[in-house]
Amino acid sequence: MEGSHRGTMKQGSRGGSTERNFHPVFCFVSSEIDPENVAAPTGTRPDTELALAEQLRALAAALERLEPRDRLLLRLRFSEELPAREIADLMRFPTLFHVYRRLDLVLRVLRGSLRKAGMEGADP
Repeated sequence: MEGSHRGTMKQGSRGGSTERNFHPVFCFVSSEIDPENVAAPTGTRPDTELALAEQLRALAAALERLEPRDRLLLRLRFSEELPAREIADLMRFPTLFHVYRRLDLVLRVLRGSLRKAGMEGADP
C-alpha cells in the first residue's frame, strides 16, 4: 500500500496487470459480502440491542420447552392471526372458552419462564 490513506492493488490478468486505488479498510472486507444484505443501523443503543437479543433467546428457550400443541396454538393465534373460532375448529377445542383458557395458561407459563430467566417486566 502506498500512502497513509490510500493504496494500490495490482491484479494479474491474462493480458497483464491492472492497477486500481483502494481504501485500506477494504483489505478487511470480504468480497463475498453483499451490501444489500447487510443490516442497516437501527438507531438503538448497543445495550438496548443486547437486552433485546437476550430476551429473544430466553423467549425462544421458553417456547422450546412448551408442548408442540401449545406452540401450534400460539402460532395460529399470534402469527397466523386466526380467530379463536377457527382455532377451536382446527385444534378440536370444544368451545371458544377452551381456546382462551389454554392461551391464558400458556402465556402465564411463558411469563414465568421469562421471569426465571431474569427478564422482569418482559411479556411474551
